[in-house]
Amino acid sequence: MFMVLGSGAPLTKIITSTETQVEFIARAIKKMEENGDDSAIRDATKKAGKEWIELCESVAERNLFKVTDSWILGTNVRGRKKALRVYFGGMMNYRKELKPLIEEPLLT
Repeated sequence: MFMVLGSGAPLTKIITSTETQVEFIARAIKKMEENGDDSAIRDATKKAGKEWIELCESVAERNLFKVTDSWILGTNVRGRKKALRVYFGGMMNYRKELKPLIEEPLLT
C-alpha cells in the first residue's frame, strides 16, 4: 500500500502535491511490473526518516511557522509535543528530492 499526503508531505496546493505523489507511485508500480516483482517497494529506514525530518526542520527555520503555536505544529492539541509535520520547501524542491528515488538504481 502506498501513502499519499502523509506526514512530511509538502505544504502546497493539495492537487499539485497529490499529483506529484501519485506520479511517483505510478512509476514505482511500473518498475515492479517491468521487473515482475516488488523490487520497487521500499520501507523508509530509520536513517532516511531521520534525514528527512532534519531536512524538513532546516527548511522550516526560514519561516515563521516554526516559532508560532499553530495546528500545523500540533500545538492545538493539549499535551501534544510541538512537531513539524510538513515539508515547507515548496513543490519544485520536493520534486528534486523525489527525483533520485525514481531513477536507477534505486528502483530496479
